[in-house]
Amino acid sequence: MRYGAPANDMDVVQDALDGESVVAEVGLSGENALYVTPTRTLYFRADGLLSDESVESYPHDAERMNVSEGRRKATVTLDYGTDGERTFSVPAGSIDSVVHPVLAGVLAANGVTGPGETITRTERFSELTLVITTERLIKHVGNTTWDLDYEEIPYSEVRGLDVEEGAVAAQLVIETARRVQRVKVPADSAREVHEHLREALFDFHGVDTYREFERAAAADDPDSDIEPEGEAGAASAASAFDSPGIDPIDTSGVAEEEPRDPGAPSVDAESPPDESASDAEQESNSADTTPREPEPEPEPEPEGPDQEDLLERIEELEELLARQEDLLAKQRAVLGELAGDVQESEQ
Repeated sequence: MRYGAPANDMDVVQDALDGESVVAEVGLSGENALYVTPTRTLYFRADGLLSDESVESYPHDAERMNVSEGRRKATVTLDYGTDGERTFSVPAGSIDSVVHPVLAGVLAANGVTGPGETITRTERFSELTLVITTERLIKHVGNTTWDLDYEEIPYSEVRGLDVEEGAVAAQLVIETARRVQRVKVPADSAREVHEHLREALFDFHGVDTYREFERAAAADDPDSDIEPEGEAGAASAASAFDSPGIDPIDTSGVAEEEPRDPGAPSVDAESPPDESASDAEQESNSADTTPREPEPEPEPEPEGPDQEDLLERIEELEELLARQEDLLAKQRAVLGELAGDVQESEQ
């Protein structure tokens, strides 16, 4: 992928740009190429046996972007809702280089990414698409590469990042201020995706280590128990009773000695007990001889299903449904290719 102005001074491309700058250029077969601007993608087709050079424009304000891959060609479809669809084909080996800048333009046109925000990585895993930007992680599950039914995790909400590796699939564990999210990715790609996402988080917070990231994230979270770095030295001057390893002494059950009335007579240890007080105590003890039954303890309320477990079950069902839809889409693409090969052979 090359960035900047078109490499060749082609008048037809310059006229189509109409003064717009080119942010990405992707070379295709022969002299064909894609020129991606902030608002649209231009497909330049060079002179051929049956056609002259031409440029087609594909605006980025699409509601959906779909990618289907065959053995030799891959097709990108941009869905504009009530305005219909636009489709273009590229060599199968170039599809990853094409999707990255085109999807960046679509996300910007739909307001998903903001001014100055850059997409650093685009990962497509069958029914899962992950887009790593300089400010957020964008996740889409389904047989389409992207549509308006997407999720985003701003880096300002991330409190922790880890990866749980498995034999076939792994999970990115992303702890946010609201909940812990798990994103399933292929095992052979999990470590690489984790490294790219961690690097983006570090750059966002301007730190170099994971511990520094935790402190930077905790500074935005009032409920966090991670101590900011600037307050670590002040704790050394605190009392030993405030140290985290020592429990404070509880004096709430110790009664204070009541002050003695100077005018009251002193109590002699050998003085005879007050008979009237003794009689009153006996009457009180004999007044109620009925045994009392202990009060029943309240039954614990049944715990409902954990919300996180329900969300994980829903995500698994959605992924299974998306996988089935993706298989159907691939079968349709294979049938389409076979029909095209049959037509070519008949001609």
